[in-house]
Amino acid sequence: MAIQNRSNPCAGRAYPVSILSTTADELSFSIDRANTLAGCPHGLAKLREVDDKTLEGEFDQIKLKPIRQ
Repeated sequence: MAIQNRSNPCAGRAYPVSILSTTADELSFSIDRANTLAGCPHGLAKLREVDDKTLEGEFDQIKLKPIRQ
């Protein structure tokens, strides 16, 4: 997650990701921040398919929209 926030030491770091579930139209994964930096909470992201190239979802109240090129 390349999110920069100078007041949050948990933002802007690389973290391991674990896939929790996948279906034809949904992807759910955890972002395991506590494994990298003590005191940072783990997070859960859920994305749903919008079309062939686009997913939409949310993580920590941040909207995510990955697009395949």
